[in-house]
Amino acid sequence: MRSFRTLYLYLHYIGFFVYLFSGRTRFSVSFHSESPIFFMVIVIICFLMMIFYAKACESPGYVTESPPNTEGLFYCEICGLHCPVRACHCKECGKCIIRRDHHCPWTGHCIGRDNHRDFLIYVYFEAILTLLVFIDIASTLLISLPFMEYMKRNFFLLSIISPMGFALFMSSSLVLSHTRMAMVNATVWEMSRWDSITYLKEFPKFYFPFNRGVINNIKEFLSMKMKKTTWEYPKLPVSEVTNLFQNELYKPYNDIIYSVMNKNNEA
Repeated sequence: MRSFRTLYLYLHYIGFFVYLFSGRTRFSVSFHSESPIFFMVIVIICFLMMIFYAKACESPGYVTESPPNTEGLFYCEICGLHCPVRACHCKECGKCIIRRDHHCPWTGHCIGRDNHRDFLIYVYFEAILTLLVFIDIASTLLISLPFMEYMKRNFFLLSIISPMGFALFMSSSLVLSHTRMAMVNATVWEMSRWDSITYLKEFPKFYFPFNRGVINNIKEFLSMKMKKTTWEYPKLPVSEVTNLFQNELYKPYNDIIYSVMNKNNEA
């Protein structure tokens, strides 16, 4: 997967100047006014977005050695070490990533333990920025004018309204999906490869073994880089198995749950 980091930056720089100097948007009017409040709001959000984008482009956290207890862990032949729980090898990065979420083409790096928080904050700012800009451009384009004058005045705004709408859709989708993942303490990689991941494949789907409640999950998500958080190989408590039997959602997985319960009892 190629890195589109340079393309990403060019698109934002070009879009910013087109937005600033095209038509009579609220942003452009605010820029030339005596109290450029809206202009300053957009600039500050853009500035903060780029700061967290730069931080999201930093190291996701690489596995440099095998953990002390390697029982049941995947051995990466390329890196020559055992991957800790929640770690995974990335072909694009060529390294094993701690708590790998996904490889992001727009940052050119994986999103992992050490940059996932910054990535999500960046995406929040991106979503807020694109929402404000999209509303501003759309309201400007709704003004009724003769066709030729309308096209002359709004040509460049018309050229960026569709990309802006797409950016709004993508950033909003990322905000919703990654916020949900943070709340249940899961990753995109775990959700997409559940049946093949050693420490997850024996669990019923949508039973998140690292889930410690929304508040604790959010605390862990925000502090895992600073605390260099690690995760133990998960086991399903017998009490949890009993609760699962009583839940209609997991009845199709009864055979799997029986298997997990028996293994835990034997251990």
